[in-house]
Amino acid sequence: MCIKYGEFLLSKMTVCLRLHNNHHHRTPCVLSSVLDHCNSKQMFAITRDAVEELLQAVDRGTQEWLILTLRALLSFVTAVGKWYHDVVPEEIEFDENEPDKKPPKPAFVEVLNHILKRTKHLLFSPHIPVLLVALNIVDVALADLRNFPDDHLPMIHQNWPAILNIMQNKNLNARVSAFQVCSVFFCIFFVSHLKKFFFQGHERSEIFKIHDFLEIIRNADLM
Repeated sequence: MCIKYGEFLLSKMTVCLRLHNNHHHRTPCVLSSVLDHCNSKQMFAITRDAVEELLQAVDRGTQEWLILTLRALLSFVTAVGKWYHDVVPEEIEFDENEPDKKPPKPAFVEVLNHILKRTKHLLFSPHIPVLLVALNIVDVALADLRNFPDDHLPMIHQNWPAILNIMQNKNLNARVSAFQVCSVFFCIFFVSHLKKFFFQGHERSEIFKIHDFLEIIRNADLM
């Protein structure tokens, strides 16, 4: 039922988004409902266009329905994790004429990258509800990318400054959520910076990033 009628519904809603229709706020609600009730990988092709249009709405700075949009994106990244949890990068034969050639990225990896490139800005929002949902999106989307290190680590780096900033937020829920997200990916990030520190000339920027994080942990009030 979801696959049969979901394509029709979401296609219509996507058109509304493109036309900036006054009823476009229904799209994230429909998208969330469809994703929450249908556990079929076929839904990716159906929902991808709608997700890209929602990201365009985020880029336009549409604030009125932002929280609904973010909840729909959270439903999407959660569903992607269920659909593609066992997918790994395609292996290709080494070609001495193209030593840097990499396999093509799966479509879901591209969309996750598009989403995480928005969260790095959304995480600086002064609105706590937006922060909390955006943190959840980062948490889940990074977990979805764990089998794709060429995308996983760069997205951690891009979202790191905002995460670091939230750890110093006056709101307890925001701080706790930021630390919970860090517990998932910080080991990878920390090891990466240690490698740069020890093997690439003790770069000052790397020292400061590690030092800043440890200082925030030491001074954090999570109670």
